[in-house]
Amino acid sequence: MHNGIIVIGKTENSGNNSGEIGLLNVKFVHYPDCQQLIIWLPESGIMGYGNYTLTDINSNTIVERGKIEERLNGSVQLLFDTLFLPDNNYTLEIEHPKGGSHVLHFQKLAETIIHPVNNENTGSENTGSGLQQMKYIDGFGNIIPNEDELMREKAKAGILQSSELLHDPSFPPFEINPDSLVANEIINYALSLATEWGDNFQKSILSRMLEKYPELSKQTIEMLESYVKQIEADIYELAQQFIDGKLNESEIITKSIIKYPWLSSANASRLAGIGKYYAIR
Repeated sequence: MHNGIIVIGKTENSGNNSGEIGLLNVKFVHYPDCQQLIIWLPESGIMGYGNYTLTDINSNTIVERGKIEERLNGSVQLLFDTLFLPDNNYTLEIEHPKGGSHVLHFQKLAETIIHPVNNENTGSENTGSGLQQMKYIDGFGNIIPNEDELMREKAKAGILQSSELLHDPSFPPFEINPDSLVANEIINYALSLATEWGDNFQKSILSRMLEKYPELSKQTIEMLESYVKQIEADIYELAQQFIDGKLNESEIITKSIIKYPWLSSANASRLAGIGKYYAIR
């Protein structure tokens, strides 16, 4: 593993139609022992995008090559695990269906180097806050709402209402009290109780939740318990995929946090460990 951070450089286009195909938007995220490049295509990735090629510039060798459709997370987002990359200079080239390619330049720093940069790239040589203002267009010219960013901002602010969880496609359709506030810390606490070992193993979290959060209704707690059990199952499934050789180990935590932005690193790491234990039993 190489825990050095990534400094995002220039994004540009090359080849035919380079001025007509839009630019990539890129963000680097990192957590303890996991990190990713998140890339947003200017158009839907299912509309004929070709291959991607990751190249080590210093040695002029191809590090990885594959199909864009296999990297898609939704219609425009690509996820690249970067923990395996040693410190060096790289380019990522993505073939566009209209001809030409998107090109991203970035540098992986040595683990001992701290670089105070804004690791968001808004599709030009300048960095800034453009990610919050971007509009994505699908292959039919329709604007794609960035629901992930909206949910993340609400979760970070601690104002995620239980009624809003119904809009999460992974959330089961339970009737809940729409007036209840379910902050990310409450959901994490419910998850930690539901997955506790020892005397409380697989026991209801109702009484323990009421001890800490007496303002929550029984209905809301029961909803939370069902919800976090699904998250537990999802993380265990990712761990099983790692044991089966379908994922890198770091992707268990990274994919979990990307799907559930309120998830604490402590819960993600603990459940990844439990999941691996179950998977090899």
